[in-house]
Amino acid sequence: MMDPKTSLGDHTVVQFANCQQSAAGDPVLLTAGATEDGVEVTGEAINRRDAMSCVLSITGKAKLASGKTIAFGVKYQTSPDNSTWATAVVLQASTVAAIYIAGVEEFEVDLPLSLKGKDKFIRFNITPDMSNTTTDIAVWSAACHLGGFNTLPAAVATEIT
Repeated sequence: MMDPKTSLGDHTVVQFANCQQSAAGDPVLLTAGATEDGVEVTGEAINRRDAMSCVLSITGKAKLASGKTIAFGVKYQTSPDNSTWATAVVLQASTVAAIYIAGVEEFEVDLPLSLKGKDKFIRFNITPDMSNTTTDIAVWSAACHLGGFNTLPAAVATEIT
């Protein structure tokens, strides 16, 4: 049982999961109607160790035209060896994360996932989709919050890659 006097940070580990990147791996601005809009981005491999659950958080900011949206579709894949990946499973169909209200909109999408019985590695493949065909822009990234460890993360944090 968790010691109520211990911080949440002592019981969880956060790993980088994904962001829109150039071919060189640099973060890029997502532009409505551009080549990266609506294209699935393959996520980083995350060694989940013995975590039993996670929450994928996608956060960012978008500058949207009136009535326009940014949405994200998310799939996940698992692997026993960080080499052979299982067929992707839909975690969330394309769902609106932000809609124009006052110009620049901040957004956050949190998606829980049970990791019980899943392979050692997981990755999230994310498809950003802007409803406008031009001018709208956004930046986003995703992090995976791992929890439910058999041993406290402080004991395994240096091993997680």
